[in-house]
Amino acid sequence: MFLALRVAHSDEWKGQGHASAADWLACKVGISVAEASRQLGTAKKANDLPKTKDRIKKGKLSTDQAGAVSDGARDADARRA
Repeated sequence: MFLALRVAHSDEWKGQGHASAADWLACKVGISVAEASRQLGTAKKANDLPKTKDRIKKGKLSTDQAGAVSDGARDADARRA
């Protein structure tokens, strides 16, 4: 997920004829563009959450779990603001 996020930020996907970073990821891993977009969004949120990022990298959280944890952390931060 985080490697795909780095590719998305680098715009490398543009030179490969893809309409978006999500389109590139979907093509590379065989998932829908909507799922790829969701995973990139989760990676972007989790990138700012060191413990969550570490658990994802170690395979201790699935992409669905990572999405829920990242969303929960973001919501908690919004309530504190």
